[in-house]
Amino acid sequence: MYQRGSRSLSHRASHTPMREMGDMDEQVFDAEAFARFDLNAGEIRSAEDGVLLMLPPEVAAGITPSPAVSRASREWGLLHGRGLRSALDIRGGQAGMELLSQHLCGTVATLGFGRLSIEVYGNALLLRVPRSGPVLSSKGLAEVFTSFVAGYLEGLSDHSFEVAPLGAAGESILLLASNEQAAVAAARFAQAGESAMNIVQKMSSWSVA
Repeated sequence: MYQRGSRSLSHRASHTPMREMGDMDEQVFDAEAFARFDLNAGEIRSAEDGVLLMLPPEVAAGITPSPAVSRASREWGLLHGRGLRSALDIRGGQAGMELLSQHLCGTVATLGFGRLSIEVYGNALLLRVPRSGPVLSSKGLAEVFTSFVAGYLEGLSDHSFEVAPLGAAGESILLLASNEQAAVAAARFAQAGESAMNIVQKMSSWSVA
């Protein structure tokens, strides 16, 4: 179960950075065991995904945003979130923010989406990805990534999530993971020209989970 408490999505500290991908605890996320190459079958197989395809980002960038892409990507994320939840149920543990950060950042990195970091600003769950990375290089990949992360968080917590891009801040692109109401409000602020960090400060007092 996802632990709601002092280090959950309702955490109210002014700014709490979580671990980044480079600090991964192998007991939480094992990249080497994530997927295997089956040459006899001609497949790349993952415990959560089944069969995977290896494509260069230039090819994947040709994906066109659509309800079908969003739905499939969310289901993909749900598989991973539920996988972590099942593992924790077997071990009798709970997913606090630190474990969530380690596992989600490891999953995102291993899938080739780039380096993700997670921070908590008040009630806001803030995601950072590099501006130079593949995630937001096209609308199609952005749709895949945001829907995947939203599904992951939903699968782990049993709460509905949306992920809204806020814009650039330094070398990063910021995204807000929240409920639908907060995500719509954040997107409206972004469209009105608000800076990403101003939006984060505004959303930090919202109930976003």
